[in-house]
Amino acid sequence: MLDLSVYKDEDMGELGVADEGEYDIRLVKFMADKQGEVLRYYGEDDENPYFNLLFEIIDHPDADNFKDFSYFVNLPAPGDTPKERKVKLNRVNTLGAALGIEFFGGEPIDPLDYNGNVTCSAVLVKTTSEQYGDQNEIKQILIER
Repeated sequence: MLDLSVYKDEDMGELGVADEGEYDIRLVKFMADKQGEVLRYYGEDDENPYFNLLFEIIDHPDADNFKDFSYFVNLPAPGDTPKERKVKLNRVNTLGAALGIEFFGGEPIDPLDYNGNVTCSAVLVKTTSEQYGDQNEIKQILIER
């Protein structure tokens, strides 16, 4: 038997998205595959590395009613031009500077050390897709100066 009646008084309202603007956000987690790998690959030959982060808004009175949102970070791939490599590495560098994560510190990082523990500011926009509906998306990561 399956008895879910214990949840009958729970708020089951739909989660929404925030209006476009600047928000403080928290890293919920580095997304991992079923084997626990954070670094993943895509493409015909799985030659394109990336990682994916999940964030939540923390500085809005309705933050508990907003969907969490993903942020994809593509890393340099074998076929990239020097300019494409630079763009990708600058994106990682900006993310690290904003969150206080030393991605290029010479030592590997443990993503679990940062899950739920780091915040930054970002400009968010609203997007809509057929698959996921309305979502927030990071337009720009802001570095505190």
